Amino acid sequence: MFTTKGRKMRRHFMAVLGTGKYSECEYVFEGKGVITPYIQIGVLEMCVGKITKEDRISIFITEKAKESNWIGEGKLEELLQKKYPDINIEAVPIVEGRTPEELDTLFDSIYNQISENEEVYFDITHGLRNIPMQVLAILNYARVLKNIKIAGIYYGAYELKTKEEGDIFYKSPVFDLKKYSDTLNWTSAAEAFVNTGNCKMMKNLHNEKSRQIQKMWAVESNAEKKKMLETERDEYKKIGKVLDGLNDLTSCLNTGRGKNFPDLKGKNAQCSIKGAYQEFADGMKDIDKDDLDKIKQLKPLFQKVQEDIAEFENAKTDGEVGIAAAKWALDKKLTQQGYTALEETIKTVVCEEYGIPAENEHGRDRIVGSCIKTFAAKIGEFKGDREKVYGEWKTNYTRGLSDESIEKGKEIIFTISKKYAQLAYNVSQVRNNMNHFGFQNDSRSYLKLEDSYKKHYEEFKSFESVREEE
Repeated sequence: MFTTKGRKMRRHFMAVLGTGKYSECEYVFEGKGVITPYIQIGVLEMCVGKITKEDRISIFITEKAKESNWIGEGKLEELLQKKYPDINIEAVPIVEGRTPEELDTLFDSIYNQISENEEVYFDITHGLRNIPMQVLAILNYARVLKNIKIAGIYYGAYELKTKEEGDIFYKSPVFDLKKYSDTLNWTSAAEAFVNTGNCKMMKNLHNEKSRQIQKMWAVESNAEKKKMLETERDEYKKIGKVLDGLNDLTSCLNTGRGKNFPDLKGKNAQCSIKGAYQEFADGMKDIDKDDLDKIKQLKPLFQKVQEDIAEFENAKTDGEVGIAAAKWALDKKLTQQGYTALEETIKTVVCEEYGIPAENEHGRDRIVGSCIKTFAAKIGEFKGDREKVYGEWKTNYTRGLSDESIEKGKEIIFTISKKYAQLAYNVSQVRNNMNHFGFQNDSRSYLKLEDSYKKHYEEFKSFESVREEE
């Protein structure tokens, strides 16, 4: 049974009562059978299992259903009360849902019957044809807003009843349709990833499913079924490794981990975008096509994930990783994160162009950073005289620098593109504005910031070289 914060979740069985004639048959689910005219009884016994006085039963009933199948000898109310005398059984009046207004009322009736932190089992066998769709929407709505667990969504297929020679009763299969709810959850997780780059929902869904499989495997006594669960468990372990890599990748992107640490080995995936992407790629290599074919709701999702992070596939240098991170931020509208990536990548590309180790803070800030800042601020004032700009830089920023470092600074100042240096300066100004939480005189709207980031990124991508063209 599911738990929340260490407490056992109350079970809540919910079903819609139909108006037609209920005929006795044997409902069958996963090798178990119950002979009853009411599918609700069958689902309670076979699927929900043992329930206690803390649990609930809610039956949604129209006026017609109340008259036809609820009140009277041998009807559902009497059968439930006899079988579950200590359980809270509630008949919930509902409308038939013949108009848009009634459909809204029906939605409210079912949703309001659900309490927070419950484990819900829903039988959708009877009622109008709109019921299954509404129930699926309601349960997923409540999953988010009321923290419920959807334990099962059941359908008794009476129309598929069969009778073999010698059988007294027809046999009708019961199907658990919860997998369609799971698909909706994965859809929401995919939407969250595609739109925002957040994969934590995907990871949480995977972890929940893995725990369920493990619990089922631990109690299964049938050797064949146990083997099937073992195979599924192994498949989800492989998926888990991929999602670990993807989670590390998005987390490194969100926290601006652009510097690579190859010597950290396993820990590099938590410390660098490049290391995290490699972890994801290695995990994908372990997944066979057949693995994704078996877990059908994940196959298109993983294809989309691979498309979404394709920019990192060929990113070998820190500069290329930074460019991919800046593009990612643009696509996901992560403007502040994008400006951080863009400013640092602009400096990284200069480091790589002039042979200065990008991972060396001394080189990227004391040499590259100070050169770009001085050049952008003074080149106009000195009317394009790079000699004067160099003199300004040398006076203010070279204390403690080696002769070799000073020569590198001189090379940058005498050869860097004016437009590139100006872009670097403009980007740093906007990033600084954003990091001050808007508490500056130039406090721009988020729309202007988003627009300026797009323009700055596109301008950066337009440069073929950081050096001034001769």
